[in-house]
Amino acid sequence: MSWGTNVVNAEVVICATENGSGGVYFQGTGSLDLTDLEYVGTNSPFGFVHPDSGLLGFGGEVDLYTGLTSPGSFGANCGLLGMTQTQGDPFQLLNDVSFAGVNDTQVGLGVPKDYVSGEPITFSGTVNASFATMGLSLAESYYWRWGEGEHADYVVLQIGTCAVSEPTSLFAVVPIATVLLRRRTFKQRRSPPGC
Repeated sequence: MSWGTNVVNAEVVICATENGSGGVYFQGTGSLDLTDLEYVGTNSPFGFVHPDSGLLGFGGEVDLYTGLTSPGSFGANCGLLGMTQTQGDPFQLLNDVSFAGVNDTQVGLGVPKDYVSGEPITFSGTVNASFATMGLSLAESYYWRWGEGEHADYVVLQIGTCAVSEPTSLFAVVPIATVLLRRRTFKQRRSPPGC
């Protein structure tokens, strides 16, 4: 695997918004610096979300990495929900890589197979649920962080705080109009309500 050089201020921002038809739409974009992460294998996930377990995945083959911290739960225990209409790059956040069949229990990040640091990543998907049923709190942000110095990086999940457009067809990928390039201070998560 080749590595990009001088990847500074890389990040992926994932926005979760409720759509008018009763679902929750997830859309992510950005780039990552994998320098300080450890490669542990590959996985071919389906699209899924499990807020209580801190699992979020967009279908396709990914390379799995460990060496990051997680916010843990970002919602209620509603079980593993399938994500429909996943589009774009495959991507995964796992609080426990053993979920992907790796003999380890570390926090995991899945990126497109053969991903090179600094390359753009864009993905989206819809879950047939609501913020209320998933226990998602408006205006909350949840961070997965890793690295030090110029290689420090993160993925942030923002609940209802980003303006995103839903795709008009199953094969369309609409990138987020604005990529947030500023670092936010870490917010402590609140205990989510039950389902």
